Amino acid sequence: MKLRAFIIEDEIPARQRLRTMLAAEPQVELAGMCDGSPDTPAHLREAAPNVVFLDLHLGHTGGFELLDETALVPSPAIVVVTAHGGHAVEAFDRRVTDYLLKPYRAIRLRAALEKVREQLADRSAAGERAEPGRLVRFVVRNERHLEVVPVGEVEWLGAAGNYVVLHAGRATHILRDSLSALETRLDSAQFVRISRSAIVNVNRIRGITTEDSGESTVTLSCGERLPYTRGLRELQALLETG
Repeated sequence: MKLRAFIIEDEIPARQRLRTMLAAEPQVELAGMCDGSPDTPAHLREAAPNVVFLDLHLGHTGGFELLDETALVPSPAIVVVTAHGGHAVEAFDRRVTDYLLKPYRAIRLRAALEKVREQLADRSAAGERAEPGRLVRFVVRNERHLEVVPVGEVEWLGAAGNYVVLHAGRATHILRDSLSALETRLDSAQFVRISRSAIVNVNRIRGITTEDSGESTVTLSCGERLPYTRGLRELQALLETG
């Protein structure tokens, strides 16, 4: 399987070293490199990589925050490349493919590439087995029965560790899934990710408030107020045309 790799690293020597190491690997094409600056999301979307090598400590932002802002669909495999081991728990909660600690050797990089190929192959096989079309309902188990929740009744979904909490009216349901995985299956014209930890139904948005500090909040029809950390122009356009 050919890999299209994208490097996000703000240290020039580390970026060039990884570039050289990837160039020596068969079936790996470098789709682009960025230092995490504000134009990185645009470059990422244009490159459409299937694997991203991500430094977590960037000069302009955090690595995960940058990926949340970019919201690539389909989501690429993520290989964290960092000198800090303290973020491993958070990284694997986000279902990263691998976690490389600097300095790493070529043999360790090859092991990470093999994991990426296995993950992408599994995704492809799952996609071939799945029925066509987007998610139209959630089936959740509550104690001894299954409950069907149409997506139109969902107001918002929130990340909670290895789970997602689905909010529909006064009811909440626990889903054993990741927010990123669910995002790829939801209609992007109806559901929008407003932060690292929340996806909302645009039909349930009642208003958006921006404080003097620049922080924005989305208010839903149920009265819930959630932080908004993405570009307001994109959300406004979606609300106007959706």
